[in-house]
Amino acid sequence: KKTKPSSGVAGEWKLLIAKKEEAEVAVENGGRPIVMTISPPKTAGENAMMGISIKVGNVLNRRVTIIQDNGDSGSMKVAFGPCMMTMMMPPPHLRLLESFLSKMSPTDMEVTAADDDKLKLTGNGCESVWMRYTPTREAVTEY
Repeated sequence: KKTKPSSGVAGEWKLLIAKKEEAEVAVENGGRPIVMTISPPKTAGENAMMGISIKVGNVLNRRVTIIQDNGDSGSMKVAFGPCMMTMMMPPPHLRLLESFLSKMSPTDMEVTAADDDKLKLTGNGCESVWMRYTPTREAVTEY
């Protein structure tokens, strides 16, 4: 069963796959996940806006406008706004991924069934697949 995208995408998502024109972009970050945080839309329906923040080497922030929410089909058409980001030099192994994520302009967003819990962004020769993410914190045992 698919969920209504605009109501189901808010939260944190871990990057699994990033592709540009069928070539995979490495998503390795020294064992730490690349996490995207999506804020829920403040209004319902079309032309509603969501905020997206992704921490790679820098923090990338974008606004996403919902062009068409296809309801129970689990997908929606979106328009990504310009990318605003901090401008520090990322580590060499993250430069290509950060460049990809800052320039991607997907036009489709799909949320799959709750048992799969994946988010797929596609469009303009780019594809990224994200999995619902719940960070775990180690218990403090020493000071």
